[in-house]
Amino acid sequence: MTAWLPEYQLSTMMHLLETPPIQKASFQLGSEKIGPLVLSWNIDKYLSEIVVEAFLYGIYAGSEVIHRGNVVPTLMGTTGISTAEISFFADFAANTVSYDVKVITFGRVVIHEVGRAIKW
Repeated sequence: MTAWLPEYQLSTMMHLLETPPIQKASFQLGSEKIGPLVLSWNIDKYLSEIVVEAFLYGIYAGSEVIHRGNVVPTLMGTTGISTAEISFFADFAANTVSYDVKVITFGRVVIHEVGRAIKW
């Protein structure tokens, strides 16, 4: 026992030394604005899981979890007069997630965009 380190700090340090390291930078955050729609994501590289949230005109429209068992999820959210339809395709081998976004207002598609939003 070292005199300069209290017992609880020593046991905490020993626990940290004995625990196998998870990747230090195992999380990645990001967002992309597509017209009135904002997609924000949180990637957990350790679990191979991505949580995507959609905000339409600044209002929360929904969220979806993308993982190896759910690589083609679709998110649909409505805020007042507008609806956002977002289809995702995850390619975990290439570490990318692509999207197909439609924003519909008053029954008309006002934005339709296809692209790659996430790369890790």
